[in-house]
Amino acid sequence: MKRVVMAAAACLAVAAGTLYYVSTRVSEDALLRAMAEKVATLTGNWVEIRGATSVSFFPLPAFELNDVVLTRREGDETDEIAAIDVLRGSVALLPLLIGHVELKDFVLVRPRVRLEVDRRGRENWISGRRRAAEDEAARPPVEDQNLGSFRVEDGAIAYENKRTGIRHALTAVNAAISWSRLAAPLNAAGTLIWNGENVRFGLGAEAPLDFVNNGSSPARISVESGVANVEFNGNAHNKPDPQLEGTARLQAPSVRGLMRWIGTDLGTGPGLNAVSLSGRINLIGNSLSLSELVLSLDGNEAEGGVKITLGGKQTGLQGTLAFETLDLGVYRTRSEEGAPTVPQPEQAMSTAVDLSALQRFVTDLRVSAASVTYGDLALGRTAGTVTVRKGAIDLGVGEATLYGGMAQGNISATPTPDGARIKVALKLDKTDIGPLLTALSGSSRISGTTTARVDLSGTGRTVAGIVASLSGNATLAISPGEIQGIDIEKLLAALEAGRVEGWPATPVATRLDDLTASFTVSEGTATTEDFRVKGPKIAVSADGEVRLVSASIAGHGTADLGVGSESAATGTPGIFSVPFVIEGPIANPTLYPDPVWLLNRPTAAPAEIEQLRKDLQQSPPEDVVEDLVQRGRDMPPRPAPSEEQPSVPQQ
Repeated sequence: MKRVVMAAAACLAVAAGTLYYVSTRVSEDALLRAMAEKVATLTGNWVEIRGATSVSFFPLPAFELNDVVLTRREGDETDEIAAIDVLRGSVALLPLLIGHVELKDFVLVRPRVRLEVDRRGRENWISGRRRAAEDEAARPPVEDQNLGSFRVEDGAIAYENKRTGIRHALTAVNAAISWSRLAAPLNAAGTLIWNGENVRFGLGAEAPLDFVNNGSSPARISVESGVANVEFNGNAHNKPDPQLEGTARLQAPSVRGLMRWIGTDLGTGPGLNAVSLSGRINLIGNSLSLSELVLSLDGNEAEGGVKITLGGKQTGLQGTLAFETLDLGVYRTRSEEGAPTVPQPEQAMSTAVDLSALQRFVTDLRVSAASVTYGDLALGRTAGTVTVRKGAIDLGVGEATLYGGMAQGNISATPTPDGARIKVALKLDKTDIGPLLTALSGSSRISGTTTARVDLSGTGRTVAGIVASLSGNATLAISPGEIQGIDIEKLLAALEAGRVEGWPATPVATRLDDLTASFTVSEGTATTEDFRVKGPKIAVSADGEVRLVSASIAGHGTADLGVGSESAATGTPGIFSVPFVIEGPIANPTLYPDPVWLLNRPTAAPAEIEQLRKDLQQSPPEDVVEDLVQRGRDMPPRPAPSEEQPSVPQQ
């Protein structure tokens, strides 16, 4: 026991002697100068100590520097890179015996770092002593140095790129870094605040010195926050620009929250909630490419590849995504109870068309899906594009299987001084119109194999303004088909003797061989001169106009009852022919016999004809015609051939 005590005492004596020797041979000023030179060598910048300093050698060599500033000097210019309130740490003892200062560990208290890229693209953090020439290749490499472990307490980092306008600020930085030498592996973990969110991070690099000297290093990064969790494993390159390539994984509870956090506000609205993705990543500056992508967004899963460009005034997105099933119903507006809401026509018409949010995006996205749903609407295999440029959006459908047929077309919206210009070009080929209308409006009075073409454009600040300015053309052909809930034979029989209000409600359906029409649209009114309906026992021809904003109709035509398709084609007369007028809301129009026909019909009374002759002699012709029209309207209404009052169909 006595020997142990003596040995311990001897060791303490040697240590004390060593410390005493160091304290007598190494002055405080020399140690401080060595420390400043060490920091200058590590950072490549000049070090200025503006505050109080202290050095102690017992029980171990330690130091404390206050108000430390790192500056970049070029000629007469001085630029402050970082300021540290307190820099304290310890120095390895044995190297001091030969006059070398080797950091063992140190703490940076409230360091404030300012990183800047000027308009010429030069970074201030590499422009100090290492800037020997403007040419990157002329800069001397950083040499390996002993470093040790260190901590950062309550730090802040500000970054500004004057070429791109990008700014970032990290605050409340607290981290522990293990990095024995510049060439040794680096491991760091800590917390910080960015854009108002607490972030926990981890960082690892196998060859950090190679990366600093314009080389590469295997690297790993992890970020955890309430907004998103990110993991990266791969390689970091620094030639000529910083680059990350490898595999990455991201999870976020809200796309809108994530984009708002990184600087792009998508506003409010349905959908764009939970997202997760994984794939190979290639990040250079503000450009992020993802290949072998596996994406899950709002419950929809896809594979493909995308490229995202962040920063500046616009966010760019381009790529290809392939979905097995794509449910767009999650993007429908919903009530507080969560049920999808359908705006009333008046509300929809008054909606303002604002495309200003599109100015923040540049998009070129190709999307395909084995099936697409939107509420009750269901499409089969579909391929389309989404393009956004200069505030304009274009939605294109190259092909879509739709209720037994195909659909193609595109819809575009372009900002104008008067609001927005909308263009619609759609094509239906052999599509069953019945289930399509039912899916869109909840009910349908007509069904059948349909071919249709629509080519329209309009400009306005609201939906009503755009509809009121629509111009273009459209064609419609249904063959064969059925009109549900209307018995045309009984309707025409009722029309011969009187006026009919609204569409009759009846379980009977009228079979059609053909329904065709072409429309010319001008200033929100669709005009047709060749509306034709042919069936086994009827033939109808009509012309007129449909006012799109008010959803009303005005026209006249002739209905032949008892004329089948074949006899109508050969001109064979039917049982009777009824010229008619139709006007009023499309959902509930008024039908009555043409007043001119009233006087020409076989049952017209001679007194009526004689009175007409007298009226024409005594009154202007236009007044006589108006009186005839009014008489037709005032005929005693005959109820529709149904026991029920007609209901308003969905439009």
